[in-house]
Amino acid sequence: MKVKFIIGKVLYRTIGSILPDSSWSPFARKTRRLICQLILGNLPPNVNINRGAKFSETITIGDYSAIGNNAHLQGTIHMGKYIMMGPNVKMYSRNHCSKDINKPMCFQGYAPDRPIYIGDDVWIGESVIILSGVSIGKGCVIGAGAVVRDNIPEYAVVVGNPAKIIKYRNK
Repeated sequence: MKVKFIIGKVLYRTIGSILPDSSWSPFARKTRRLICQLILGNLPPNVNINRGAKFSETITIGDYSAIGNNAHLQGTIHMGKYIMMGPNVKMYSRNHCSKDINKPMCFQGYAPDRPIYIGDDVWIGESVIILSGVSIGKGCVIGAGAVVRDNIPEYAVVVGNPAKIIKYRNK
């Protein structure tokens, strides 16, 4: 298992992350998916990981979901099915400690991992940032450039920094 993981990491960093965009090349899409399967284990058959994406091995991703171009997903992230993700999305489930003002922050280590949960059928726009411990409900739309620091209820449409609900899709 560990050998597959290491081979997958090497292949992804040398080949997978620089293959053409998935929308232009079915070959690149399939090749990148096979390489990522070595890293992440069992991937559903219709997952798409786009060019330049960086991700932790602690993510889970549902069928018919995608990781956008140049996305950076760090830490424990659980993604449902049917997720659309624009380019340059960032998700961080870990953070640096900063409580001790008598010690430089760079020496304080990391706070415990606070997983991110994203429900089914969510659209995440370009350059969205999702912070640690956030849950995004089913059917949400996260507008481009939003910074999501609080939980988002089902079917909400949010925009801005910090992200604010502007309407609900189901009302």
